[in-house]
Formats: sequence, C-alpha cells, structure tokens
Amino acid sequence: MRIRTVITAIFLVIFSSLLHSQENLILHRVYIAPVTVSPGFSPDGLFLSAPETLFNLINTRQPLIRSSEEEANSIIRTEILPAENVESAVELRFTLLRNDEALHVSVGVFQDGFNFEDYRNFLEECVGDFAPELGRVEPRIELIRLETDADTRRLLDQLIYADALQTPFEATLWTGILSKNPDGEDGKPLYLHFPLHYYGEFTWFPNQGHHGLTASLFFEYSDYTYHADSVINTDEPGRSDNLYLLPGIGYTYRTSGEFSAGFYSGLNVGGLRIHAREDLTWDGGLSLQENESEWVLMHYLVMRPYVAWALNESWTLKTSFALYISLLQLFPNPLQTDYYRAGDPGAEIQFVNLGVSYRWR
Repeated sequence: MRIRTVITAIFLVIFSSLLHSQENLILHRVYIAPVTVSPGFSPDGLFLSAPETLFNLINTRQPLIRSSEEEANSIIRTEILPAENVESAVELRFTLLRNDEALHVSVGVFQDGFNFEDYRNFLEECVGDFAPELGRVEPRIELIRLETDADTRRLLDQLIYADALQTPFEATLWTGILSKNPDGEDGKPLYLHFPLHYYGEFTWFPNQGHHGLTASLFFEYSDYTYHADSVINTDEPGRSDNLYLLPGIGYTYRTSGEFSAGFYSGLNVGGLRIHAREDLTWDGGLSLQENESEWVLMHYLVMRPYVAWALNESWTLKTSFALYISLLQLFPNPLQTDYYRAGDPGAEIQFVNLGVSYRWR
C-alpha cells in the first residue's frame, strides 16, 4: 500500500510538472506554401489540393495555427513532378522546413489509375511524420522599429529616456557649501562650511511614480553655530566644535525628464556632540570647561527644493536651497528643554547645496 502511494505521488508530480511546462506555450504556426509544379506538367487536381488536405489531417491530431510565411514557426512545401524511372507516374513530395532547414521529407509515387486508398495511406504516413515536429512552442517576442520622421523619433527617444529615469530607487548625497544662521548677532552673515556638511538620502518611489518615501542621515561637523555663552564674556557666543548625527525620514516629490525639479521634506532626530573650545555656560544647566564634551538631543525639520540634471539613466547632478528648522526651539511644548539651544532662532538657511544621485531598479 505504501509503495502504491509513493508511485501515485511520483506520477502526480510528473503530471503537474508537464502541465506547468505547457502553460506558457502557444500553438505552432504553419505556413502552407503554394504548390510547385514542374514546367509543362499537368497533374490531377487531387494532387494540387494535397497540401490543404495534409494540413487538415495534421490539425485533427495536433492543433495548429495557419499563418503567413513571416510569422510561421514551420513551413510545408509541396512539389509535384513526373516520377523518375516510372512511366506515366506522378511524384508528390512534402517538405517540412524550419529556419530554412529541412526537418522531414515525405515522397509518394502514384501511377495512372492509382488506388485512392494508397493515396490516403500516404497522407496518413505524412501526418505521423510531421505532427511530432509541430507541437506547441515558446512565444516569440519581436521588437519592431517604427519608421517615423526625425522630429517624431526625437520625441519618442525623449519619452523613452524620461521613462527610464523613473526608477523605483534613488540614493543622493548632498554637501552643504554656503549657509546662514539667522542669529546675526555675531556679525557673520554667511558661513562657508564645505566639505564637513553631508546629507544622505535613500528614496523608494512606489510604482516608479513621482511620490517617494525617504530615509536620511544628516552629518555635520562645524563650529559656526553656538549652543552656549562664553564664561569669560556671557554677552558673547561660546565657541565649540559641534558634531551632528541625525537620522530621519521624509517625503520626496520629483518630476521626470533630463532636466527636472523636486522637493524634499523630512524630520531628522538624533544626537549633537558639543565639544567646548572654551569654558561654556547656559542658564538651563549646560556647563562645560574647555575641551570637555557632551551629547544632547537634537532635531531638524528639513525642507529642500531642488533642480536636477540627469547625466545618463543612472547618475544625476543636483543643486538646492535648504531650510533647517528646530521646532522645539521655536514653539513652546512639553518636550522643549533649556538645557541647550540650537542657535537663535533655531534655524539654518543653506543657500548652496550640491548633490549627486544614483538610480536603479
């Protein structure tokens, strides 16, 4: 009983595999070429209709599709000529071709007054020879080049290129160059902090569309934003080296084309490491001596409009204007702490950002 069960299971697996292998196959396309008759020879009308009869007989055993010569998987050619070495006899020749190569040739010789049963038996033999070669086949996909005028082709190329740029994944690395802290009290309206400001983005665009979900990382090492007062002169901002490590998440919108535009908005929350370059103090409790360091909670709401130029289907250059806002600094709320401040009034404007993006599928 156990052996019978195992054998049955094996047969079911084999049968299922065969069915699955047939799912993606299509019927064989066959072209019936016009009958070729030797010059000066007048055969019986029965032989002239032989290829049609052969096709119908094969079709009853193995379903086929009759097609043009250009679309055919196989071709059946028929020749009618006088038989050699046999007086008053007709030679009927069927040739099955594929890719201009003869797969099978069947020849029948019929003398005057031939028996119709012999003719039918010959056709049945041909069916037995040809049918196994005309099974289902893999579908054939062909690329067709459209012959159009230059302007239309150029437009089509642009549309195809724009579609190729709409990939589902895109990674961008930004570097900030020129920034302004809205404080303005220290007399430094603009800050050049390249190359120690970076902003990395990884964006997923569902369905390769215009709207994407972005994961990001903000990294900066700078000294121009102050977070406490100098102990020596409390009216002056305290000098410190500041390291920002802020992961985040946000939303990206993009347009398509070789030249495009977009917008990103996201929230980055992480740690700020303050390393004192002099003795620092702040009313909320921050007190650092020179060369001491401390980590504090930090966050930015980032808004970045940008423009982009696609170098090819994978790489893009970008430039942007960006605004970094500290919501806890601007608006009173239960999470706000006076332990540190992110520079008055809790915002940073970047006038120049440069970015490079890589896209893939």
